[in-house]
Order: sequence, then structure tokens, then C-alpha cells
Amino acid sequence: MSSALERRFLHFLSGIPGAESLDELLSGEQYKGERRADFLLFDRRVIIEVKSLEVDTASKVEVEMATHRDRDDFPLFYGEVELSKVLAHLPDGKEINDRIFLRTTRSVEAAARSAEDQIENTARLLSLPDSVGVLVLLNQEIDIFTPDVVAHRLAMLLRRKNDDGSVRSPIAFSWLIFESHFLEHSPAIKTLPLLNLKSAKAKAFPWFDELLTYLQVAWANFSGHPIFLQSATSPVNLQARSSSAPENPRPGAKIKRQEMWELRYRENPYLRPLDDQEVLRRGKAAVDELTPRFLKGGPSTSPEQWEELMIPWSDFLCEARHRGLDLRSLRDA
Repeated sequence: MSSALERRFLHFLSGIPGAESLDELLSGEQYKGERRADFLLFDRRVIIEVKSLEVDTASKVEVEMATHRDRDDFPLFYGEVELSKVLAHLPDGKEINDRIFLRTTRSVEAAARSAEDQIENTARLLSLPDSVGVLVLLNQEIDIFTPDVVAHRLAMLLRRKNDDGSVRSPIAFSWLIFESHFLEHSPAIKTLPLLNLKSAKAKAFPWFDELLTYLQVAWANFSGHPIFLQSATSPVNLQARSSSAPENPRPGAKIKRQEMWELRYRENPYLRPLDDQEVLRRGKAAVDELTPRFLKGGPSTSPEQWEELMIPWSDFLCEARHRGLDLRSLRDA
């Protein structure tokens, strides 16, 4: 079952002037069983294959990490912490990260290799050796497939070479479209990431850049989203956020006290300029103030005093999550 995003995008392509559906064009009996791409565009100069990432592979991260949690050097955190910050504490963190990356992105590789076959076979069937091959890769809702992860795995595949040094992939351009993540330009303006990747074969098709810009603007208009064209040396620099991540509460909305403290700290992260050791010392001081009050016979504490003591501890935990600090280091702070 194709995603709603894929159905919308195929409908968008069908509306491009002169677009030809390859399922219709190659519907004859002589083409039965032949793999083909989705559309031909711009007088058959462009062969487009659309793929959608549908399988959430996040469970593979947990399977790998479960084998390391009982290690003596495995760090201790409170709340959710980015995987890279967890692995930074382990001497073999890079090797673990590489295994996770390859295992979780196999579906990206599978989609690209399938598209290669379809584009290549379409060019053969219709005698279009000079047409440009374009893969459009869609992600509607899979959080783990962030723009930087997908772009990195796809770039690895597009760089593959034949024994004679020529580029192996028939894909010259890849257009990555995400509804799973967004870019926040300001509190009021959010856009969806559109990434363009080029293989070495793209040099043979300098004319396609203008057509791709046309397609991006047309898609933005079709989908009702504003478009901001910008360049980035790496997709990591885009700082895309998951579309399923909880947003800040609306002004006046009722929230829990802990959520209020965390929101207030995010707005004023006053511990950020300090080094890790000083942040840990602040955390140890906060927990030392709190510990006696949890013990039988400890100091009597009013609700107002509890809040005054809990806020520094909450602020420390927020900063520790941001930095990926190992809470076991509190013992030595």
C-alpha cells in the first residue's frame, strides 16, 4: 500500500505538461514483466522513478543497543538522549554507529537499487540513452530516516564505480522529499525539507538544474507549502526536527510543573556557557541539597521550598540531556 504522500506526488507528476505514465505507455503484451520507471517528463528527456520509505527500522537500533547496556562503561542518562551522544562515551562507539547506520538504512539502499534497474530498463526499452535518470525518494512519517541519514546513505550508493572507473548508477539526480521532518525558520514559519543530490553523471545534464527548480516550485505550490531555496554543505546543517515531536505549548495552555520548568530552561539555558565539569558540580550541589529531604527525619520542607530546590536539579537534567553527560560522573564532581 503506497503512502498518501506517494499518491499525492504521483498525481502531481501526472499534471506536469507533457508527462507520460510509463505504466500506460508500456502496457502492451510485449512489455509484460519488464521493469519500468513511473514517468517520462519534458519530451522524454527525463525518466523519473518514485520510491517511498515505508518501513520503520527504529527497532534495529534498540536491538543493537540492548547488547551493550550491561557493559560497565555504558553511560547513565535521565530521559531521551541522541544516539550519537550515547555512543560518544563508548570506545567502540564509531563501530557501533556504523553497524546501526547500515542496518537501519538497508531499505534506502533497496529503494535506490530497484530504481536503478527500473530507470536503466526504461531507457533500454524506449531507446532513450541520453535521458537523465531521476530518483524521487519520499518520507512521509518515518522519524529515523532524517534528511542527513537518507542523504548520506544515498550518496554512498551514487558514488559506486565500475571496474573501469565509470559511474555504476544510472541515477544522475536524486530529489528527496520529507514530510516526516521540518525546518523551523522562525516560530511562525516551518518548511518541509527538499534535498537534491547529484551523482558524477549529473555533469552530463547541466540543463536539468533549471527543470528541477521548476519542479520544486511547482510541488511547493501543489502541496501548499512555502519554499525557501538555500544551500548547505551538509544536510546535518539543516537541523531538521521530527514532525511528530511535541511542540511548545500554546500561551495560556495548562502544562505540568516539570514541563513548565523545562520550557523555561529551553528559553534561557543559562548553564550552556559552562564547561562539563562545572555543570556536573552544579548538578551535584542540587542533588546534595535534595537528598536529606527525602530521608526519614530529614528537614521539613514547604511546597515553595521544594520548588525552589527542584528547579536547579531540573535545569541540570535538561542541560545534561543536551550535552549527553554521563550521570555517573556526578559521583566524582
